[in-house]
Amino acid sequence: MKGSTPVRLLNPSLFILTSRSPAPQPTSRILDSISRFTFVNHSKYSGGRYIVTSILPNRLFLYRQASVLFFLRLWKYNFDLAVDLRAGSRGAILALLTGARQRVGFFQKGHPFWRNWLFTHLAAPYVKPDNHMTEYYSNLLAEYQITPSDIWPVIVVSEQKQEIAGKLFNEENVPQDRPIIAIQPFCLWQYKEWGAEKYIQLIQQIRTAYNLPVIITGSPEERVRADRITESCENHVYNLAGKTPLGLLPAVLKACRLFVGSDSAGMHIAAGVGTPTVTIYGPSSVSDWAPRGSKHSIVHTEIPCLPCHQKGCDGSGTSRCLEELTVGDVFAAVRGQIDR
Repeated sequence: MKGSTPVRLLNPSLFILTSRSPAPQPTSRILDSISRFTFVNHSKYSGGRYIVTSILPNRLFLYRQASVLFFLRLWKYNFDLAVDLRAGSRGAILALLTGARQRVGFFQKGHPFWRNWLFTHLAAPYVKPDNHMTEYYSNLLAEYQITPSDIWPVIVVSEQKQEIAGKLFNEENVPQDRPIIAIQPFCLWQYKEWGAEKYIQLIQQIRTAYNLPVIITGSPEERVRADRITESCENHVYNLAGKTPLGLLPAVLKACRLFVGSDSAGMHIAAGVGTPTVTIYGPSSVSDWAPRGSKHSIVHTEIPCLPCHQKGCDGSGTSRCLEELTVGDVFAAVRGQIDR
């Protein structure tokens, strides 16, 4: 890729859009020659707002709705390529509205007949047993001769962010002279949660066995729930829920010895910054989403209905596979990672 290469990453769709380049060229690593990242997120996590940010300093824009002005500001970049990694029609519409001349996506059946027509290039979905979603998405990039040598996500944390995380620890009186254990008990989807009482017991076992400080991470909306956990534990358990915005959370988790939590964004961020993880899995597919490698442990039950991808058993919001997981099961995985 030559010249200045703006990139757009969208949730739920990921777009890579290149500008002022005659044609994308194969590269050993997608990010090698990219000069700018921009994230565009429209979901319930952001309160219905489009969030546009960049790895360049002081580049943050907020849009409360998908207005004409929003797309006019995208069009001015004169993008060449859009890649949509999802299967729905919303990503296809967004790809078209960016004004990119070439639009790549997966061919899909069962969607509105016009959905596939919005792309200039389509690839057949390629699924094989135990295929991780990172590998699945990389197959689409390969259709456009983008073949990274290392497909596993890496989050680079700046020294400035690490300093801010250190200041936060100081403000919250979190000891930094010993390894820190991060625990994220919560998830957007509560049917993926293990349960507060079990986390309390787990924290107590970690404190008894290792005498290490434990921080609780989560969103501002989860702070009251996190308070109930910290209040039920002994000293050196700190509630940071609501104090670690998304831009700071990678630095906070990078400073930790271990991350323990449910199948959530926190787990992916911890893995991205290189922090070992213990992830408690329920209805979701371990092979599709769990971090790979010896630094990452997965705890889940062996029952024949998994992965069911259901919102709790029979849509009840309660997952038996998580209820059956014991504190001993999870602590064994935690011990295995701490003792490495």
